[in-house]
Amino acid sequence: MALKRLTRDNGAPERFKGEILRSTVQPQEDIAPTPVEEQMRIQRSFSRRWITGLALCVLATACGSDSTSPKTGLSGKWTGQLLQPKTSGNTQFDFSLNLTVGGSAVSGTAHINVLNQTQYYADFKVTGTATATTLDFTETTITAQVPPNTGGSWCLVHGILTLSADGSRLAGNWTSSSGCAPGTIVLTRG
Repeated sequence: MALKRLTRDNGAPERFKGEILRSTVQPQEDIAPTPVEEQMRIQRSFSRRWITGLALCVLATACGSDSTSPKTGLSGKWTGQLLQPKTSGNTQFDFSLNLTVGGSAVSGTAHINVLNQTQYYADFKVTGTATATTLDFTETTITAQVPPNTGGSWCLVHGILTLSADGSRLAGNWTSSSGCAPGTIVLTRG
C-alpha cells in the first residue's frame, strides 16, 4: 500500500514545516513509532507484566498453602489440657482457645470441660497480648456454663503461654484471682 506523505506546509509555523503528519486513517503498522512512543510502549508492557507478576505472587501467598510447612503466629484454634494438681476436686480439664491476633492485641474465646465429662463446661471471652512467641491472656467473662457436680465453680484464668520453636505447641502456667489453685496449660494447634 502506498502512503501519501502529509506535511504541515500550509500555514504552519516555520518550525513545523516539512514535519510528517500522522493520520488516523493511515494503517498503524505502516508508520514506525517515534523513539518516545517506543519507550512508552516498552514501559506500559513492563508495567503490565510487573502488575501481573505481583498479582500472581499475592494470590500464591494468599491461596497457596503447603500442608507440610509449620503454621506460625498465635491466631487460630488451640486444644489440649488445663491441669490443676493442687485441688481436692477435678484436676484435669479439656481446654481450648480460639484466638484472633491483630498486632499485639489478642481476642477470642476459651472453652473448658471436665476431662471426659463434656456435660460440665464453661465458655469464656478472652483478651490479652501477644508477641511472636508468647501469649498473655485473661478470661474476662463467662458466657455459658454448667458447673461440675462436685459443688465447685468455674474460675477466670490468667495464663502466660510460650510457643514452641516449630509453632505447634503452646505451654505455660495459669493463675486465677478468684481463689482457684494454679496450674499448667498445654495446647496444640487444631
